[in-house]
Amino acid sequence: MPATVPIDREVLSNLRHGDEQALERLFRSNYPQLADKARAELDDPAVAPRVVEGAFLRVWADRAQFETPEALDHFLQRSVHEGAVREKSRRAALHRFEQREGVKPGTTGAHAVADLPVDAAWAHVSAILHAPPVDAAHVADVRHEHSRHEAAQHLASVAKRPPWVAPVIIAVALAAAFTLGMRWMDRAGGDVAVNSALSSPDLRVRVTRPGERAALTLTDGSRATLGADSKMSIPPSFGEPMRALALEGAASFNVQDGGTRPFHVRTPQAMVSAVGTAFDVRAFPADARTLVRVREGTVTVRAREGDETRTLAAGDYVEVGAKGEMRDVANDARDGAFAWADNRMVLRGRPLREAIAEAHRWFGLTLLVPDSALLARPVNVDVELGSTRALLADLEKSGRLTFGYEDQRMVLRDVADKRAATKAPAAKPTR
Repeated sequence: MPATVPIDREVLSNLRHGDEQALERLFRSNYPQLADKARAELDDPAVAPRVVEGAFLRVWADRAQFETPEALDHFLQRSVHEGAVREKSRRAALHRFEQREGVKPGTTGAHAVADLPVDAAWAHVSAILHAPPVDAAHVADVRHEHSRHEAAQHLASVAKRPPWVAPVIIAVALAAAFTLGMRWMDRAGGDVAVNSALSSPDLRVRVTRPGERAALTLTDGSRATLGADSKMSIPPSFGEPMRALALEGAASFNVQDGGTRPFHVRTPQAMVSAVGTAFDVRAFPADARTLVRVREGTVTVRAREGDETRTLAAGDYVEVGAKGEMRDVANDARDGAFAWADNRMVLRGRPLREAIAEAHRWFGLTLLVPDSALLARPVNVDVELGSTRALLADLEKSGRLTFGYEDQRMVLRDVADKRAATKAPAAKPTR
């Protein structure tokens, strides 16, 4: 298979600064070789031009992330491969749609051309880049309000307009449909290669219990600390050709520079990607959200629902909700989310209910509160992990509570509660 044309550093620099002419130059230089690659990987070579066009649209969207020509070349090669995989999946879904809707098989894409000239292919890309913004909500309303009969009448009226009007309308509609289609495929399939690797039946799974943490050295040399009550799933293919793992819980990463191979952490809400950097992730199932903190370098966070993506630098935080919404992490919540990575448990003005859950997670303690009204009482905790005495002292002081043992159980009561509770511990707390 012919190799792509070496990418000039000046072209890369101009591309990173948003120069569309640099994108066109890159496209024209590499389109023939990448189209050959796509045709070789597809069942239907007629869709190869669309796959390559999609790869360059992604390059334009992510242009700021490419620091070397090699990284850009690797991205193009990978995008074409993954685009071919997505296209196969899309066409299978389309076949099911045709059967359900009674559409004659093979009509969609009938005019695709396997060897589309580079000028025509670039015209498609340029049309999409310059297409007006699409109001997805409006499109949905129109689709809901108009019947198929009304749509047919509208098409008939279009046919009566001047000859140049219909092609322009069709070109804009196709550009919009292609853009929305690309977004839908990304949202529905995500990173196909990563998802495929993480679906392997041979995943290596590491689980920690409450009160336990684990240090791991991955096969690429990266280091991870798995937080308490967490699960990390690592595919057998980790390292080559990709570095990807799944996380439920909390973990801290020091990523070995992988050159053109990003390091991916998938959570239920987000895909976190880096090359060589240090960051922390918190994504406990009960929280239904993912929080990310960057300690060194840069990290890209992409919501698995919706289209939002953020690039974070050292010192940045972000939260991704269950529906893909992204927001900054409030200052008073940052320590509570990530203090464990610094070997501490920190809560500021949080309800006792939350402190008890965190104490169970990070200390392995089961604290009982007979008076449920106390669970909403705010407490402050700032202690080293493992220092049970300091934890209990902070809870007592800030929450106006008293700690004791009842029938070998650890109990917290209101300081004014005079019911008997021995202070002699059945199992001596550490420190």
